[in-house]
Amino acid sequence: YGAGLGWELTQPAQPMANTTLASWLGRHHLSYGLSGYWTSSSVTVDSGGAVDVRALKKLTMRSDLWMADERWYAPRQHYANFIVLDSGPGFFNHWEPTALIARYFGTPDRTYHYGQYTILWWKHNLLPAIP
Repeated sequence: YGAGLGWELTQPAQPMANTTLASWLGRHHLSYGLSGYWTSSSVTVDSGGAVDVRALKKLTMRSDLWMADERWYAPRQHYANFIVLDSGPGFFNHWEPTALIARYFGTPDRTYHYGQYTILWWKHNLLPAIP
């Protein structure tokens, strides 16, 4: 354990997982959207709250209210017009429920690609369509 800890301490620090995504979203004036739990939480924190991304459940597209506030999904209070898909490998970050997104939210008006992310953008608020 001591050797492993020593090795870890000598490695360069890694940037936060979604810092570049948070910056990209901010530069493109995308400030309130939806994604899976892992991406949504980290983008919101990494941006310092400048970009809020709220979690949807992968298998149902319902609001993921674990450690969340129901008001985040209120269409009268917020306007979410994008969804972030994450094609990165791994249990937590891989999130691409494209069939359910099409079913509940329809065809996006624009699609962006940024690294392992696909950002789907609509001209309307997506919150009323959450099942």
